[in-house]
Amino acid sequence: TKPNSDISRIASHNLEQVLRLHMQAATIMAVLSEQSPKRKFSEHSIYRPVKEACELFASEAASKGCDILGPSAREGSFPPMEMSLFDLTIAFKNIIHNAVKYSFTPPANMSTHRTIKVWGEWDRSRKAYYVIHVQNYGVGITPEEIEKRLIFDRYYRGDKASDRRRTGSGLGLAHARLVIEELHHGEINVTSEPQGGDAYLTQFSVRLPIKQPGNI
Repeated sequence: TKPNSDISRIASHNLEQVLRLHMQAATIMAVLSEQSPKRKFSEHSIYRPVKEACELFASEAASKGCDILGPSAREGSFPPMEMSLFDLTIAFKNIIHNAVKYSFTPPANMSTHRTIKVWGEWDRSRKAYYVIHVQNYGVGITPEEIEKRLIFDRYYRGDKASDRRRTGSGLGLAHARLVIEELHHGEINVTSEPQGGDAYLTQFSVRLPIKQPGNI
């Protein structure tokens, strides 16, 4: 029989494969549905799609020695807003899965897990907007990729992310940008600051309006 450590490693690998296929299939289906003009908008707490995304990838993150920290369980602290729940859930799943995929596993001599932080706050300059942040420590994004927004192009793979161990469809962030900026009239931005060596602190910020244009 295989040792428990081998069984756990195989199980973790299989889980990652299943989740990766799930996200690729879900994103491709969502991209195909972009041709349909019909979108069902209804009011939900922004907590709902964010929390679902965090829970989906908690096990994969743990297998890499990372913990997804947040959002708070107090749903009342997250505002209700008009959204296409299906599309926004897929968008946040792609953003958070991206953070998990490109996070560094802590070294063997590090006693604590690394954290992927997810939190929300009101936009200080635009009161009718709420912002969700996703922050991770790992593979970085170059200034050129940020300035030219290359990472939001379909099928683009980042210069620092060209690692065969980290596969993907190249559609995730492109679809997230479309859902957030074009469908929900929001914004998605990213920063990536060097932390020494090959490590970067990368943060995606998703800014969404509480009310969609035409319903204000």
